[in-house]
Amino acid sequence: MTNPSQPRFWRDARLPHLELRLVEDGRKVGYAPHSHRHWSLGAVTAGESTFHYREARHPIQAGQLVLMNPEWVHACNPTDERWAYRMLYVDTDWLTALRHGAGLLAAPCWQDIPTAVITAPEWYAGYLRMTDALLDPTRDLLDKQSEVADYLTALMHHLAGEAAQSRPLPPATLRELAAYLDAHAAEEVSLDTLCARSGYSPGHLIRAFKQHFGLTPHAYLINRRVQLGQRELKRGTPIAEAALSAGFSDQPHFQRTFKRLVAATPDQYRRSRLES
Repeated sequence: MTNPSQPRFWRDARLPHLELRLVEDGRKVGYAPHSHRHWSLGAVTAGESTFHYREARHPIQAGQLVLMNPEWVHACNPTDERWAYRMLYVDTDWLTALRHGAGLLAAPCWQDIPTAVITAPEWYAGYLRMTDALLDPTRDLLDKQSEVADYLTALMHHLAGEAAQSRPLPPATLRELAAYLDAHAAEEVSLDTLCARSGYSPGHLIRAFKQHFGLTPHAYLINRRVQLGQRELKRGTPIAEAALSAGFSDQPHFQRTFKRLVAATPDQYRRSRLES
């Protein structure tokens, strides 16, 4: 019997650009601030929470959708009442191609979507139909692909008329540091190294990096390590091996950090890898 307090993850190797997370009773499921490399779309199916999205806070409740751009720092803090949701993670390149093919992007380059919350009942109902199709083992591949493409194309058209938020790019020095952390996430990185590469003092570096990326350099590095761990677990890599590959010193450290950012244990995440 499934424990309603434990998250479930749906994946299908034939649809590698999608992952669905389901939480039926998440009263104790809270997240530390984190970000994803993919685009996310979630439905609150019960209860209410506070959605922290960059500098903004949005009260959300059952019947609403939340949207998260790639790399935008966010977190949710549920109340004590029952809190349930479905969260769909969509590969950014795949969604970019969908938007470009629909004539919504001038070039096949990602463009952030400014909307954070959708309250219209028809989009919520459509989301449930789409995710029900993904979860139904009797629906064939073409059916599932069609449901996803149809719903997301319509949603992208609906959102296309909204003005994009104008945010300046981080300075080139900070972008280079973020790229360095991406490339060396599984290695030991020192503040001295980052300061030497940037020419910033330690205090200035930490403040400036957090201002532009929403996380300190250390939190950014840990976030990337967890993402590396997720990638390994999806492949079926044993937890201890995934921990070392992602740059964690040992399995307990990996498990604690993974639970804090993903709100699931590595074992829960790994065991769901073949569900379809």
